[in-house]
Amino acid sequence: MGEERYRTLFQSIDEGFCILQMIFAQNVRPIDYRFVETNGVFERQTGLKEAVGRTVRELVPDLEPFWIDTYGRVALTGEPVRFVEESKPMGRWFDVCAFRIGDPGERHVALLFNDITGRKRAERTLAESEARYSAALAIAQFGTFEWNLITNEVVLDDRSREIFGFAPGKGRTAQEVLDRVDPVDLPRGGAGCG
Repeated sequence: MGEERYRTLFQSIDEGFCILQMIFAQNVRPIDYRFVETNGVFERQTGLKEAVGRTVRELVPDLEPFWIDTYGRVALTGEPVRFVEESKPMGRWFDVCAFRIGDPGERHVALLFNDITGRKRAERTLAESEARYSAALAIAQFGTFEWNLITNEVVLDDRSREIFGFAPGKGRTAQEVLDRVDPVDLPRGGAGCG
């Protein structure tokens, strides 16, 4: 009954899960690992098909040494690790928790992981967008400011202070900033877009 419950849990979790058997050279240097068991989410999270019984070097020949070295340390020391890392050959980012299971002599490591590639791509896109925005502001030499509608305080960046002729220091009120605007620069016909 315990085995059946274990299998049900193993197959129903949303995270990828697998058990690896580490392969060592001279019993000390990790050189590969074999997939002993995987859950149903494993293939979707990794893109690796029919992995059980095969080694990672068979499935991803140019896998970075980081993965094998990290799991090898877990197998030898028994110290679990949690990390986020990219595998360029797999084209994916993973959030991984690795821990030794069973008899230490078996050198089994269990992995619980998520493919976070979409999140990492979104973070990179946002960072690139922010960098382009900052570069555009710097090139155009526009200043920026933040206006707190509750306190009516306007915090100006260095360029805005330069444009409006304010010395560095405290924030200004919206009226103080407007008093520095040349009426020629204001829109004609009152507020609005029309």
